[in-house]
Amino acid sequence: MIIPAQGLRIVLAVRPVDFRCGHDALAGLVQNTLGLDPHSGLIVVFRSKRADR
Repeated sequence: MIIPAQGLRIVLAVRPVDFRCGHDALAGLVQNTLGLDPHSGLIVVFRSKRADR
């Protein structure tokens, strides 16, 4: 079991993303779409179009 540190922010992205784009594009989505700093230490959880990935 993973127990996050106290005060750790976890953000759940509800719109599916294409994981073939890579981590740089995912960081861009966090910055441009969600308006968050991808380097601030928060955790962003993405999902694929097929919910089995």
